[in-house]
Amino acid sequence: MNKEKLIAYRQLALKRKADARENLSREYLQPEDLDPHWQQFDLISPLQKSALNLDSDLMIILQDWNSFDPNPSAKKIKHDENLESKKFERENGYFPTVRTNINLDKLLNNHFRLKRSDIYITNLFVFIKIGSKSGPIPPDDLKYSAIEYTLQEIDIVKPKMILCLGAYAFNTLRSLISSEKFNWRDSLDYPIYYKHSAIYAVSHTTQQAINSTNRGGVDRVNEMWKELAKRFDKLKSSDQKNN
Repeated sequence: MNKEKLIAYRQLALKRKADARENLSREYLQPEDLDPHWQQFDLISPLQKSALNLDSDLMIILQDWNSFDPNPSAKKIKHDENLESKKFERENGYFPTVRTNINLDKLLNNHFRLKRSDIYITNLFVFIKIGSKSGPIPPDDLKYSAIEYTLQEIDIVKPKMILCLGAYAFNTLRSLISSEKFNWRDSLDYPIYYKHSAIYAVSHTTQQAINSTNRGGVDRVNEMWKELAKRFDKLKSSDQKNN
């Protein structure tokens, strides 16, 4: 792993851990507040426990990592107290039984022939919202995190391709780096560019999003990932020729 990249990454991770969040519109927690286990690691997102390839040509950006619900449902309590899942989450930064993660790993492997450890994964919003996991995050708070962390992560990793899962991550980045206005679902035809990276939006990998997306359901999702994988291979081949 590139030493300069590693130093820059660690500095950004320490900045995130020390961020007092005073410029945000509401109260948020840090991952370390949710589980002190994460204090021992200098990570921007716990997802990077298993996806921290700083030399990766592919970056995946999700909206946020987790939430803190003061009044959790019985189902969530049962899930969070599952010792086997919790052990896996602490070792890898994500729950293996959550459909979002299962679908993402499947799409990544089937089309890009990659696994998490081969790439770099992050969250656009690096803090923990209080309330429902599906609750919204104000646009200005998303922009704050993108400016302070996400764009700097891209500068460190320098991926050739970035896939944003869902509208919020993609639209936030687009609002900061491009004046183009179009439906995020059309990013296959209209990617945005940030320095060295082509940025695309793909449907979120929740089962509901994949099944109900206006992109044609499961088949359309697979078609898009297949096409993006082809473009990714071309980007890598072009770079190899130039070198």
